Amino acid sequence: MQEDEVQSLPLVPPDQQIELLGSPNRAVAYQAAVALTQQGSAILDAAVQGLLHANPKVRRACADLMDHLGDDRCIEPLIEATTDTIPNVRRQAIHSLSCQRCKAVPLHVDLVTLLIERATTDPSIKVRQEAVFGLSMQPTDRRAIGVLEQIIADARQKKVQTKAERVLYRNARFALKRQLTDAQRVTPCPTD
Repeated sequence: MQEDEVQSLPLVPPDQQIELLGSPNRAVAYQAAVALTQQGSAILDAAVQGLLHANPKVRRACADLMDHLGDDRCIEPLIEATTDTIPNVRRQAIHSLSCQRCKAVPLHVDLVTLLIERATTDPSIKVRQEAVFGLSMQPTDRRAIGVLEQIIADARQKKVQTKAERVLYRNARFALKRQLTDAQRVTPCPTD
C-alpha cells in the first residue's frame, strides 16, 4: 500500500479498517488502528465483530481498541475473548476489561472471579501476570487478597526462577499490597 493510500484510510468503512488490522505491513495495521481510534465508540460494533475474526492479529487489535473506546457493550465479547486460543488475545482482553483508567466511563462488571480464574489457571504466564495486575486495579475484595497471598506463597516455594515468574511474583506482591491498603482505608464509621 502506498503512502497516499495509508493516509486515506479514515474514509474506509470500519469493517474494512478492521480487516487492515491484520495486515502484514505494520504501517498499514497501525494506520488502520489510528483511523479506528479517531472514530471513537462509533466503531465498537465493528470491533466486537473483529473479536471473532479468523486472524489473531485482528482479534488482539480489536481487544486493544476496546481498552480506550470500550463501554458496557464490550463486556461479554471481551469475557469470551479471555478464553481465546491465542495468549496475546487473552492477555489484551483481560487488560481491556480490567483497566478502567483509560476509558471515558468505567465498565460496570465485577471481574474478580474471572481474574482469579485466569490468574490461577491460564497456561500462559503472561496472561496470568495480566490477570494478577488486573486484580490490583479492582476494588478491594477478600477473594482477591486470599488468591494473591496463595500466588505469593507458591512463588516462594518455587523460588521464582524465570523472569516471567519474577514478574508474576512482583505483580502479586503489588496487587496484594494495594488490596490490603485499600482494605485499611475502608473502615466503618464509629457509631455514637
